[in-house]
Amino acid sequence: MGRFGDFTAIWFGTLAVLNFAVFPALGAPFGIYIETGVSALAGFALAAVLVFHRDVSLPTVVGSE
Repeated sequence: MGRFGDFTAIWFGTLAVLNFAVFPALGAPFGIYIETGVSALAGFALAAVLVFHRDVSLPTVVGSE
């Protein structure tokens, strides 16, 4: 998987986890549009830092080579 694939997988994984697990568990009273926007921005920032600054690839994260 190339850098773009790693970036996309981390971004959408973060988006799904924040949107469907973290925010509902916290009972955040923001609304679906704000929660999705915050999740997308946080996932984008996390994926950008991990993939382009730290050179993390998805096989490294899941432990396979």
